[in-house]
Amino acid sequence: MLISLIAVSQIKNITIAEKGKDPNYKIMVPSSTLKCWKTAANELKSGIQKITGVELPIVEHSEALNGNYILIGPTKYTSELTTLKINDLKVDGYEIRFAQEKHLIINGGSRGVIYGCLKLLEDFGNCRFMTSWMMIYPPSNTFQVDSSVDIYEIADVFWRSISIPDSIPSIYLRENYKPWDYNGDTVQCSYCLQTFPELLSPDLHPNNKFPEYWALLPNGARSTSAPCLTNSGAFDVIVNNILNRMKVYPNSLYIDIGHWNTQDYCHCANCAARMKLYGDIYSGLFVEFCNNVSKIVKQHDPTKIVRCLAYLHTTFAPINIKMNENVEVYFAHLGQDNAHPLNNSITFSNMEFKRELDKWLNVSQHFHVYEYLTNFYLPMLIHPIYHSVSENIKYYYNKGMIGYTQEDSGAHSDMTYFKHYVISKMLFYPDGNETYFENDFLYHFYGAGAASYIRKFLDVTKKATENDPDYYIPNDYGMVPNYLTESYLNYANWLWQKAVDAAKKEGDEKKIFNTEMGQIPSMYSYFYYTLYNSTYKLIEKNGKVFIDNEKITEYCRKILERCPEDKSADKYTGKSCHIARKKDDPDGRLRQLKLYLEGETASTISQGNLKATATSTMSDGRVFSLTKNNVEYLDRRRGLDFGYSKSFKYVDSVNYGFSLKTSTKTNNFMEFTTSPIIKSYTIDSNSVTFKVRMTVQGKQTPVFTLCFDLGDVNDVFVKTDNNQWKRPVFPVNCTSENHYGESTKNKNSVSVCSQKTKRGITVNFPQNSKFFTFLFNKTSNTITMYLGFNYDYWDLFEEQIKVTPIENVQNLPNIPIPYSEPAQKTWFFPIFYFASSPQKNDKWNPTTDEKNTLGYSTSVAPRAQTHLWPSRDIGRATGKRDGNFTVYYLSRC
Repeated sequence: MLISLIAVSQIKNITIAEKGKDPNYKIMVPSSTLKCWKTAANELKSGIQKITGVELPIVEHSEALNGNYILIGPTKYTSELTTLKINDLKVDGYEIRFAQEKHLIINGGSRGVIYGCLKLLEDFGNCRFMTSWMMIYPPSNTFQVDSSVDIYEIADVFWRSISIPDSIPSIYLRENYKPWDYNGDTVQCSYCLQTFPELLSPDLHPNNKFPEYWALLPNGARSTSAPCLTNSGAFDVIVNNILNRMKVYPNSLYIDIGHWNTQDYCHCANCAARMKLYGDIYSGLFVEFCNNVSKIVKQHDPTKIVRCLAYLHTTFAPINIKMNENVEVYFAHLGQDNAHPLNNSITFSNMEFKRELDKWLNVSQHFHVYEYLTNFYLPMLIHPIYHSVSENIKYYYNKGMIGYTQEDSGAHSDMTYFKHYVISKMLFYPDGNETYFENDFLYHFYGAGAASYIRKFLDVTKKATENDPDYYIPNDYGMVPNYLTESYLNYANWLWQKAVDAAKKEGDEKKIFNTEMGQIPSMYSYFYYTLYNSTYKLIEKNGKVFIDNEKITEYCRKILERCPEDKSADKYTGKSCHIARKKDDPDGRLRQLKLYLEGETASTISQGNLKATATSTMSDGRVFSLTKNNVEYLDRRRGLDFGYSKSFKYVDSVNYGFSLKTSTKTNNFMEFTTSPIIKSYTIDSNSVTFKVRMTVQGKQTPVFTLCFDLGDVNDVFVKTDNNQWKRPVFPVNCTSENHYGESTKNKNSVSVCSQKTKRGITVNFPQNSKFFTFLFNKTSNTITMYLGFNYDYWDLFEEQIKVTPIENVQNLPNIPIPYSEPAQKTWFFPIFYFASSPQKNDKWNPTTDEKNTLGYSTSVAPRAQTHLWPSRDIGRATGKRDGNFTVYYLSRC
């Protein structure tokens, strides 16, 4: 926070160094074992030398004042020359002023004095410290400081921890939690964050020898990660470890007590009884434990602070207990909606977040925040929280926050360096102008020309999130948010390409690099959006299969050029791209990009004039093309597929990892298999037979999915078996999609055809199927068929369907196209009827419904276009796409 900036004399510039001339000044430091003073002096010396070429000598304060000096830290002359405001070396503050109109005083705490030297270089040398490869020292003939300078600043947020995937020293981002050897080790924690595994080691105190030390789990076993908080033996071990660590790090301030991610906690009678005192909430017992530890810590050192982690199962605040004065809450709520700033947000998750924080403020006098600012699952995906970062820091600060920790992903993830720079400024100046800090970064990191386009990208993205106030962005997801539409992604990629072009025009190699790497998330988001939403068609060229999308090819090529598959480090950061966190196989995601760039070998079977084509990966093992006399009968985005429903909420799909198998009849047979499912196809001169053998056991609904391209769906006919063609009657006429279905009872097949193109398809039903549903999509001009079975227990599922293309359908009846009556309500999006045979003990209430083929249903009108379609990344097909609704139901389509 800027405390004062006062003019004390007539303004003039005092020259500290001038290019080509002897130094005007010397830098004086205290004679001390602390390295912080020399670190500050070296930073200032190096900066001035890079600006002017002049090297200022560094001397200790044993030298008499003879000439002009820059006095850094508490030299023996500093207090004689001016009245000092900062004498506490633990304070992250600094003061800068001239004394006797010639000696420049830079005083402060052990870190503050370093920040003061950097502040001088920023304000009077226009230097910027952004990343390890973007330390900007603009060359100049002189380095001058305003004689009236009088700056006194103290960090408003005491604990500042920023997760930086870069080798830049933390001092440049004004972090202060790490045990730097040059600043006196004054703020770091002796035990940090999730500390139970260290405080009570399972290796030194295994649960088979010390079972009473460890949490009793509901199944009667003992935890290996969580202690029993009412056991005196475990308490003594933990306290002794803390006291011993305090001796090793006597200057450390914080002692963290935190549990592991297992969410284990003790269910013994003693712990259960104590929990009841605090609302039957485990965090109450946890706070009680931290209070008991803090009492002993205070006896040995009253300056130490115990931080109590509120995370996962300790997120929710207890009642009937207060933290001791030397205990502070470390609030790490995972449910925050990062897309919307907390201050004015009314989203459910943020309202809950704010309520819980307020509850903790009734328990603790002070609080620290642990915030997650990335998508850990896909860090290269656009994660549009840029506008929330600064606003949330302001919100926390106004609530009384004294500590902030931010966790982010690795190198080159979405806008990671931008976030770190802005956060570092906002933590020092919570009342500062965040737009200035943002634009300052954009200008210096990307260049003036590129900055204007990236600024537009940030503004457009902010509006996109504001236009969807109900949407929630967590820190770990594989889905594509609603507002990441194709039009938005096209515009984002256009803006970033214009930024790259502008950077190249400016010609600065590092800024070109920064802009090209910054472009990757928008390209990868388009790639992932296309795959996730299955909006791409596959084409076959020279025996290989590609996506029929030139943008995908271009983006894959650019990403792989900038993020090589061999993980070779780039020349500036020394790090490889962070496509995905390690456990989610980043190498696999690079291979995926390479596959879509170079294509995949096609698996083709043919007989006569009929040909079917599939791939093991790009089409997920499904047949995506079925041609007869070179005329396509399948929608190449979907084709022939299979999934199964484990509950009423979604249709599970298989995460296909198929490997191609061959047989003696290579011209008419292909098979794809993964552990629980084998899919195979055979072909004759008229039909393709699709066989599935599934050994996934349990209660579920198997579903065949078939998507046809008959050229036109505005006027369609259907028939079962050898009955007459008829137009389907829709319960509700919709402008974009219509649905029609029947029970398969006493039926062997269904046929559908287009009146306009005279092309059709016949599907022979499996033996045990129960219903079929057609979805006629007027927008995509396709027909999707769902062929389902009972929701029942399946030990082994083994069925097949036969698909027969029909050419030149004749003798269609002359029936007028039905239209809805003027008074009939027309939905812009379809009403879905969800059905299954009611099973004993099912927890749902079926309703008699004549519209439903099975007689039982519930209905919902979603707010946007929907499909049941398997997603390879989340392992199931949600009953929606491009829309939000939550309904518990059984699904017919």
